[in-house]
Amino acid sequence: MTNRTARGWDFFIAYPQANCGWVENYLMRALNEASIRYHSEAAFTPGEPRVLQLQYAVEHSAHILIVLSSAYHSDDLAQFTALLTQFYGIEESKWPLIPIILDNAKLPTWLNMLMPLDARAQANWDKIVERLCELVGPIVRAPARQAPCPYPGMKKFEEKNHQQFFGREDEIQAMLRHLRAYPFLAIIGSSGCGKSSLVSAGLVPKLGKTNLVGAGEWVVREMRPKDAPLTNLRAAVGDDLAVPAQTIARLIASKPSAHQVLLIVDQFEEMFTARAEVNEFQTALLDLIQIPNCYIVLTARSDFYPAMMESRLWHEIQAHRFEIVRLKGNALREAILKPAEAVHVFIEPALIERLMADAGDEPGIMPFVQETLVLLWEHLDHNYLGTYAYDKLMPTEAVGARMNGLYAAIEFHARQLLEGLEIDQRAMARRVFLDLVRLDKDGRDTRRQRLLTDLRLPSDDRIAFEQMLKLFNKHRLLTFSGEPGADRQVDIAHETLIAGWRTLHDWIEHDRPWLLIQRRLEDAADAWVERSRDPGYLYSASQLKQVDAFESHARDLTAREQDFLAASRNAIKLEQRARRRQTVVRAGFMMLAFVFGVTLFTLAGMFVTQTWIFATPEPPGIWTRGENLKAFITAIQSDARDSKILYAATRNQGVFKSSDWGAHWQTVLSFADIGGEAQSLAAIQDSVFIGAQGGRVFRSEDQGARWNELARVPGAKEITDLVVDPLDANILYACDGGDPNLYISRDRGTSWQTMRVPGAEAGLATIAIARVNDRATILYAATREKIFYSANGAANWQSDDSLAPFDRLLRIVPRPTDAAELYVGTYGGLYYLQRKDDRFAARRIDDRKIATFAVDVRAPNSVIASGVDGSIKLIQQRDDQFRSLEIGHGSKLENSILVGRVAFGDRKNAFAHAATENGFWNWTPSSSERAWLEGK
Repeated sequence: MTNRTARGWDFFIAYPQANCGWVENYLMRALNEASIRYHSEAAFTPGEPRVLQLQYAVEHSAHILIVLSSAYHSDDLAQFTALLTQFYGIEESKWPLIPIILDNAKLPTWLNMLMPLDARAQANWDKIVERLCELVGPIVRAPARQAPCPYPGMKKFEEKNHQQFFGREDEIQAMLRHLRAYPFLAIIGSSGCGKSSLVSAGLVPKLGKTNLVGAGEWVVREMRPKDAPLTNLRAAVGDDLAVPAQTIARLIASKPSAHQVLLIVDQFEEMFTARAEVNEFQTALLDLIQIPNCYIVLTARSDFYPAMMESRLWHEIQAHRFEIVRLKGNALREAILKPAEAVHVFIEPALIERLMADAGDEPGIMPFVQETLVLLWEHLDHNYLGTYAYDKLMPTEAVGARMNGLYAAIEFHARQLLEGLEIDQRAMARRVFLDLVRLDKDGRDTRRQRLLTDLRLPSDDRIAFEQMLKLFNKHRLLTFSGEPGADRQVDIAHETLIAGWRTLHDWIEHDRPWLLIQRRLEDAADAWVERSRDPGYLYSASQLKQVDAFESHARDLTAREQDFLAASRNAIKLEQRARRRQTVVRAGFMMLAFVFGVTLFTLAGMFVTQTWIFATPEPPGIWTRGENLKAFITAIQSDARDSKILYAATRNQGVFKSSDWGAHWQTVLSFADIGGEAQSLAAIQDSVFIGAQGGRVFRSEDQGARWNELARVPGAKEITDLVVDPLDANILYACDGGDPNLYISRDRGTSWQTMRVPGAEAGLATIAIARVNDRATILYAATREKIFYSANGAANWQSDDSLAPFDRLLRIVPRPTDAAELYVGTYGGLYYLQRKDDRFAARRIDDRKIATFAVDVRAPNSVIASGVDGSIKLIQQRDDQFRSLEIGHGSKLENSILVGRVAFGDRKNAFAHAATENGFWNWTPSSSERAWLEGK
């Protein structure tokens, strides 16, 4: 306050220019709040002599404050003010000069003689202001009003925070220009670089203020894929996605003056770990892109690039991606400084430089910068923020070890929260944070949302549990979404916490083996409940053994998981009792046969149950891994004329060939040559065909030595299934998963025709072809729920409407000896279908949720199938009975999560094959297993 009364000013403040930040933004503000009159050189009248104004200020001020620091010696005006004040004091016989020391600089002896005010420690600042107020007289200081914190911490900036969003103006303008040219944009960057904030607080507010992308208001809808991407898309834009044009029209009509719709798909990478709806979700997005006035912006982590390259959206992403890097330099300085300036808070330049130095080139550091600023805000002093606040956040061991201050600050803050909890609450907190992490086999762990009811165990004290959650939510480590109640979702505030919070990272690595087991158990228990507690979904003894190996974690299981394990154990006990009874019955009948002869022995056979259970006293068969192939295999096919030659299509490494039943592999068509994922294989006579992304098809006629690219399938984004007519190798059929069209080539891929299968609007999931005789074939096509067939080369189609819809149909394989018989793999089990008089009779022969299966062409009564639970079984038909034998499990194949492909070998050199995300495997049965296969 520089207003002067008749008696002048209470204080004249002289200070080096280097200390203006502290003086003008702390000291003067504090004096102003106390209504104290002060004057300084900053208020001198321009154009008048400085010396005269200085003399006048000294003579008309009750006290002279001189700020002393290292900069004092190089500031002539500050030194002159001190000398002038001393001479004036001698003449007037008073001592008005009051030194305020800001640092440890050495001062002149004559200044050391004066009693100073020590401002080197921030803890003394308020006391200094109190002392100065006492010199003036009785003053009632108004309580300081602390400015609201403008930083979001670990959370992203929302549209409502756009006035505090800085540092991305160039990127925002570039995004607007891109959307003007094309209605799709993929924002890609590392975790924590600010993708979501850029869209919500940067792009969205600007859309409403510019006509660059279109006039009028916007309807903005935002979603995350989570575990059910299509369901969440419907929740965002509307249930009716079958006619996307109508969906967009309804959204525009819902808001007056709106002309465009913006759909934001945040954290697109969640789609790659979703349990279902992935293809349907991508199809819906591709359809929406084609609708006028509909714009789609998605954000995705750059470390998911390989997965994006395999997705159906890759061609859109590749052509319309916008890559951003984390803020640095002046942009980072703006992001720190400008929000504080907007609420009239001064941040000490040294603090800004220190934050920027600690941020360095660390990936994903921005959420930690923002969260640290929120923590620093708690130490705001009269709207002044200095390095003192940062020092208070830093634990002693972090300073000594020179740890990154940002990580150390968060670590220290989180540790204080944990240490403030009761022992049982700490255990709850650890379990909750681990439950909110989605594990990845390559270590790219991500967060996942969970229902509040799924996080709390029956053994948890409800009040203590809720107190713990509220504490971490209040301090921005956990977030809530949805209305309060049982359906409320809980989430880790930001993904960077998973790697950046050392305690959480250590928890994950320590418990990773158990967590992988627990996540599989969680999926299995969910599937069991979804299927009305069908016993076919229960765990086997080997799977229970894996869970029991982590007995100390049993208390961490949910009620659903505990019920599932109890039911599995009970089912195994019942099975063991049945075996014992069968053993006794069989032994008794053998004795009767020995005593009474063959007649009674035959009679005893009538008591044999329909399902045969085989127990082997010797070790099971052996699985051996093929060399030189460690990739996610999408298709396996043996050569049509040489069974020892195998071909394998992979997700991101091209096509491989083995000439020794899969023992060794070599690349025959690289990923770069294909330009994407190799998705399907077909072999006939001397030809091998590959279906790939982008509707591309390749053919080799010399066992993979040379390849030719054929005509692209028009309109297809993927070739998920490819079959060759067994009677005419010139005829090829292809489908694009999720597309209702069937594609046909009658000239070995030189050209393609498109044909829609009536009733398959939901999209074709798979196709197959069966030979009836030397002149006829039957073509099968299926959606996820329904099977269609054509006996005249796809000219006409039929279906059996009386057949109940399947639960996520994955594959159909006609029986080699009878084109009217089918095996169908679904999430509801493996079915055996017989068609007679245009009707199918369906019989479930395996209750597991099927991942994949294959039929033995040499023994059509044998099927090999893998379940989503990782188990691999042989299923064999004897007369009209089906029996099964478990021959392996993914957990025994380098702890694989999923057995994605299976096939039969030649029964001599390699009986069966299996492909996991870890590579290719051959199975050799034991002698007792061979006996089982031979029906002995």
